[in-house]
Amino acid sequence: MQQSVRQHRGLTALVTVVVGVVMGLALFGGQASAHGPDEWTIDGGGWGHGIGLSQYGAYGMALDGSTPGQILSHYYSGATTVQASVSLGVGHWIFAPEALWVGIEQNVSGVAIKAVAGDLMVCQTGDGTDDCVIPDVTIADGELWRFDVVAGSSPIRCKLSQLATKTVLREADCTLDVLWIDDVDLSTPELATRVRIDGGREYAHGSIRVRMNDPDPLIATALHVVASVELEHYLYGIGEMPSSWATAALEAQATIARSFGVAAATARSADGTLSNYRKRLCFCVLDASSVDQNYVGWSKESEGPGAIYGRRWVGAVDATRAGDATTGNVLNHSSTGDTIISTFYSSSTGGATENNEDIWGGTPRAYLRSVDDHWATEAQVGNPYATWSVSVTQSAMLSALDEGWDAVVSAKLVAGPPGTVVEFTGTLANVKQTTTRTGNWFRATLGVRSPYVSLVAAPWTIAPFTDIAGSTHYDSIVFIWREGITKGCNPPSNDLYCPGAGVTRGQMAAFLNRALDLPPTGEDFFVDDDTSIFQADINRIAAAGITRGCNPPTNDRFCPTRVVNRGEMAAFLVRAFALTDPGTGSRFSDTIGSTFEVDIDKLATAGITAGCNPPANTLYCPDRSLTRAEMATFLFRSLN
Repeated sequence: MQQSVRQHRGLTALVTVVVGVVMGLALFGGQASAHGPDEWTIDGGGWGHGIGLSQYGAYGMALDGSTPGQILSHYYSGATTVQASVSLGVGHWIFAPEALWVGIEQNVSGVAIKAVAGDLMVCQTGDGTDDCVIPDVTIADGELWRFDVVAGSSPIRCKLSQLATKTVLREADCTLDVLWIDDVDLSTPELATRVRIDGGREYAHGSIRVRMNDPDPLIATALHVVASVELEHYLYGIGEMPSSWATAALEAQATIARSFGVAAATARSADGTLSNYRKRLCFCVLDASSVDQNYVGWSKESEGPGAIYGRRWVGAVDATRAGDATTGNVLNHSSTGDTIISTFYSSSTGGATENNEDIWGGTPRAYLRSVDDHWATEAQVGNPYATWSVSVTQSAMLSALDEGWDAVVSAKLVAGPPGTVVEFTGTLANVKQTTTRTGNWFRATLGVRSPYVSLVAAPWTIAPFTDIAGSTHYDSIVFIWREGITKGCNPPSNDLYCPGAGVTRGQMAAFLNRALDLPPTGEDFFVDDDTSIFQADINRIAAAGITRGCNPPTNDRFCPTRVVNRGEMAAFLVRAFALTDPGTGSRFSDTIGSTFEVDIDKLATAGITAGCNPPANTLYCPDRSLTRAEMATFLFRSLN
């Protein structure tokens, strides 16, 4: 997919916003923008955390002819497909009927239960884990009942009532089991007996369990609602991928849904017994929401006219069983001792998945490496979030960063995407500050759709230069353009800055005059600048005492076309900004004995230069020609 110019440039660019706190400078206000005067734009792509399989990417691979195995091996580096029973053992608790307790609702004061297409059997007894021995209440097809906490009861008590007659059947303990005959037939889905919970989702497998939110009735205050289903029936209700998608993508999704579910459930319970923590949290081993996976129950199986799409999804789940009626395919990896891996996945990325440690920290996982995901951005998959753009006000950005700054001045993409890292520059009491944030910070704090952030910018400040992308001086160049200190190097179009070109003495005079907004003068100081377009600038910096000339002791010439070296520039800046402190002196080993040694030390002490050989920065390179890019950074630091 073709990227926009702005997105492409954003991969390496820093965009600077100048706000009213910049010291003593008149803001340049000539740039039109569709955004507000204090808005940042954040561009990116994808939806979700970006780790593991990208669902739109898997769809694109399937459309290109990839098999389920090829899709899985691409997104989970080095993982292999095995049957769950091989890893866990045939008799493992997770393969038992209704082994998976899936949390539907938590901490509710009551629940509405409706019988659909058949009768339900209800029992308000039990020990909290087992089925009722003898169901003692029937909810007839179409009837709506309620199970509610008795207000103010302690220990907690619950009442079971028929809503139509408002008849309370009994007031007893708060353990309820709702059972029905599992007779699902997708050829006639409308005949499947099911239970509707709170007027919303319906469930057609296993049982519905209602349990207290604490094992101790004296502490419990509310109810958890849980669906208990066998592993494969749980997968039938996973609503994570459109059932109309290519079969290979559906089968890949079924495999990772099983692998994720098994890995999460077994990590939380070694033997299927719920800990008190899980009982208090949800009375479940898996959550029905995106906390784990979206379990939507019967609506997934019955999707489409006559369950046409539901049959496709159920068929994909069944196809990944490898002929075994009780267990199916999962993924493992040698780095985990061949245990079943947590197959994280998300909707899509902006072109590449993320390394797990870049998003969540912790130890890198060998099977969760960043891989190519260009399929997610291709037009054929129809991903509505292949790219996105959001606006954030300056005040909101300040609040989100929470650094106590007066203003956010700039943002530079220093890594990624993927693995986005953005460096922010700001000011506090007129002192420059910097901090970095990851792509996941943008997702968690500013609510963007994914950590795949490709541009952080205030669009009305983007310089028109096409030759500065990737320059380490990008922020400085944008700053001086924003302030009207430079217009470019190729008038009249001025779409180039020429960052690597040398700075002539005439150009230097213009830079300093515009930066300092020096007053005009009627005096002509030099004899060799009459034909120069910079004559007025030269005379202004001479009147301000910034230059004396180029031919001492006479100094009646300025040499406007001669290129400035870094040593001379130090002297110009020291005079222009009245720098007086040389610090400890002899800052750089190559400036000792130089005419400009003291000026260079003053420049370093003021923080305007660090040196010319990073990261050691033991040299200044005083005789090296000053580039236009370096000039921009000298001015940026001097003015800030």
